[in-house]
Amino acid sequence: MPNEHGFAEFAGLYDQMVDWDRRLARELPFYRTLFDRRHVTRLLEVSCGTGRHAAAFAKWGLKVTAADPDEGMLSLARKHADLEGVSVEFVQADFLGLADKVGGTFDAVVCVGNSLPALQGSAERLPVLQTFARLLNTNGMLVLHVLNFDRVLTAVDAGTSRQVRMSPDRRVRFVMPFHPVCSLLDFCIESKPAARPVGRLVPSFLP
Repeated sequence: MPNEHGFAEFAGLYDQMVDWDRRLARELPFYRTLFDRRHVTRLLEVSCGTGRHAAAFAKWGLKVTAADPDEGMLSLARKHADLEGVSVEFVQADFLGLADKVGGTFDAVVCVGNSLPALQGSAERLPVLQTFARLLNTNGMLVLHVLNFDRVLTAVDAGTSRQVRMSPDRRVRFVMPFHPVCSLLDFCIESKPAARPVGRLVPSFLP
């Protein structure tokens, strides 16, 4: 899997890999119910990418801080927040630098996508979880989004399973081959000019 900075080179194409309208329509009701139930007013999103979730949370009137290690991602996130007419505090910081870059504590810390699973083992993940704990209020809530890689592994056939996505303008093709490595799953994302349309996604486990 890519490391924490593994998507930096895809900053300009990242949004085209995800059907954001469909994804947010599926996920936002869950977050809204959760935040309302826990009376969340101040939120930190970690590894925010292009800021789609952060902007959606800010639209609900939450005070949102969003952090990402890649300036390219943050630049797109700022543009998206401006287009949505919302205010989000964006901070350039990796996992371990969060405590030094953001101020105060939060009602909720949210980490969406592949960022945390990309870290290698408990030796790297435990300090990050400890950082999250320091950034939470006494009754604060941590929301982690971890893909079901065990489910993906069951569908991987000798390294031949892959996912193909087309950009909305159908000019770029994204190919994500999955490779089992012992009990782990490794994959990389390749972007190529699309000479011709490709078929439907096979299989589709990633958001």
